[in-house]
Amino acid sequence: DKVDGDKKIIKSAMGKTPKELDYRVEVVDFPSRNGKLMRGWLYHPKGNVHDVVVINGNIANVKEQGSYEYARSLAKLGIAALIFDFVNFGESE
Repeated sequence: DKVDGDKKIIKSAMGKTPKELDYRVEVVDFPSRNGKLMRGWLYHPKGNVHDVVVINGNIANVKEQGSYEYARSLAKLGIAALIFDFVNFGESE
C-alpha cells in the first residue's frame, strides 16, 4: 500500500523508519503551476510549529540527495521543513 511504500522510501533515504525519528515525516503531494503532481516530504517537529522552511537544491536534485539532512536538522531544532522533487524529477510527475 502507499503508506508502507512511502515508509520504505523514507527509510532507504535516512536509514530509519518514521517511528524511529524524534520528529514526524509526512509524504505530501501538491500540484505544480502547470497541474503536474509534485511530491515532497514535510518534516514536523514535536510541539506546535507555525513556520515552515522550504529547502531544495538545484533543479536536477532530488530530495534524497541531501536536502533531507537540512530538513532533519531543522526539525530537531523545532522548525518545520519541506523538501520536494521538481517536476520531471524523482517522485514528481
